[in-house]
Amino acid sequence: MSYYTKITTAGLAAITAAMNNSSKVPITYMAFGDGNGYIPEPDENATSLLNEVYRVGVNKVEVHSKNPNWLVCEAIIPSAVGGFNIREVALYDSTGNTMLAIASYPPTYKPTVEEGAAKIQTIRIVIQVDNSGSFELIVDPDVVLATAQYVQDEVFKGQSNVSVKQYGAKGDGLHDDHLALQNNATAMDLDQLTYMFIPCRQESYLLKDTVVINMPSMIFGNRAATYYRGVGKKGYIIVDSEGPAFDLGGDKNTAERLGNPADQWTVKNIGFIPHPDQLPLTKVAIQHSAKTNGPDRGFILEEVSGSRLKNVLHIKDHGVQTQLATLVVEKCTISNNSIAILADGNVFGARIVGNQIEQNSSGCIHGVFHAALTIHDNMLEGSGNTIYIKDHNIDRNGCYLSLEGNYFELNYGDYLIKMDSYKNTIFSKGNYVSGFLSSDGITPNTDRNRPTDHFLLTNTYTMVYIYDALSVTFYGSASLLEKNNLDKYLLYVEPSKYFKEIGLYKDINRLENNSYLTKNIGNKVLTELGEIYVLGTSGTYINSKLLSSANDILEINASFFSNSDEDYIQYLTVIDTNNNRLPS
Repeated sequence: MSYYTKITTAGLAAITAAMNNSSKVPITYMAFGDGNGYIPEPDENATSLLNEVYRVGVNKVEVHSKNPNWLVCEAIIPSAVGGFNIREVALYDSTGNTMLAIASYPPTYKPTVEEGAAKIQTIRIVIQVDNSGSFELIVDPDVVLATAQYVQDEVFKGQSNVSVKQYGAKGDGLHDDHLALQNNATAMDLDQLTYMFIPCRQESYLLKDTVVINMPSMIFGNRAATYYRGVGKKGYIIVDSEGPAFDLGGDKNTAERLGNPADQWTVKNIGFIPHPDQLPLTKVAIQHSAKTNGPDRGFILEEVSGSRLKNVLHIKDHGVQTQLATLVVEKCTISNNSIAILADGNVFGARIVGNQIEQNSSGCIHGVFHAALTIHDNMLEGSGNTIYIKDHNIDRNGCYLSLEGNYFELNYGDYLIKMDSYKNTIFSKGNYVSGFLSSDGITPNTDRNRPTDHFLLTNTYTMVYIYDALSVTFYGSASLLEKNNLDKYLLYVEPSKYFKEIGLYKDINRLENNSYLTKNIGNKVLTELGEIYVLGTSGTYINSKLLSSANDILEINASFFSNSDEDYIQYLTVIDTNNNRLPS
């Protein structure tokens, strides 16, 4: 039996119109059918296949290398799609309604993943035309397995990626698209594809179960919603699953993930919200669950939005020294959640820069961090217990926290920033802090069995509290403090015997309308100190700049210091804003 292609009546009409108008006929989709069990003869009057089983975007249209009147059309069926026979094929225009050509096809079975013979299937048909220049390929990046230049910028040029619509995702926000996205993720495992494309210009995807993605990969959208715009709006992943919407790693070890030498995950330009029928603050958008400890695991969250969730990102704890080697969060809009970013597993280094993280009831950034933690140029507003650096019971290298250029406003809770991990160093420069709303007190770390830093910026009690400190630096206009009710201290430092220095440099000013009362430490009473009180270590020279006027004299209750306690300083130097030494 011969297999051939016919241009349909509608196709001929389209060609004639295109030639008369000096335009081209768009070839956009290829459909596949099983012919209801037999191989049908191509009928030029047909408007549909006898029994269509699958449709996909055309991947390539080109003139045959040996015959200029032959037009070769190619489409790809991904490995995760199957379970049907192919006996008939058709081409459609960009509307998806006009059949341009129909072909008979040698019987071909497309297996499923479960059948153990999953593979990518490439289908080609040839059209004979008088003028191949009358045709053009119109690529719909939402549905075609195409080069990434169609769907992403030059960074991804030449890479293969997959649209979830190719796997049957509807994107209407009503039908469960979990299976489609999971099939896409399975194909990424089997076919070594490293990108998943989720078009979200006018779409929203309902997920009633967790999509597990084992392969380190990039999951990205286009023009996703950057903030919550209300029920019925488009541009989101709608989380209706018991677990997270996406589970990256799926509790797999590196060896189980095809021996990948480096695990680099990226989620970019996607928005997440819970289903409107679900209680807010109960769902997780993205969870990183890979188990293996290693220095080469990284995660990037970029241009992602999340609202009314429990967490937008959760790093799962597997009890290893380095659950995640690097974490980068940039240009995200995360609001109205419980805790925006929660790292239960240890993160070795993190960079959180240029984000708007606001109105998160229990915190913006909480987690187990050591090594370098950079928090720069973020809007951190209206949240409870904004930043909490937790203790790490495996690795005790401590955390170097760099705070620079952040805007803190109208935050509340027990603290603004709290650190209770081991051997911390804090550097702060050019942060704006305004409008604390807390009515709670200090809850210092009670574990005195080993040196512990407890860095606490509180709202009504202490602006900066450091317990067993190692090194603290506020540089430049480190804290622009306005209209805060500081009942105890603006700055209180109780160093460990390993304490190196506290530096308060340059023009730390703009201390406007801040109230303070008599200071108390248990039964130790200090009279009005102005805004700085420093308790140092024996033999340590502390050069501090008093943030009140030059007339304020530091008066210390003599009983507060004991010569027998070598951990307390024997002398204290205070320099006023005019660089004059004040008596003590």
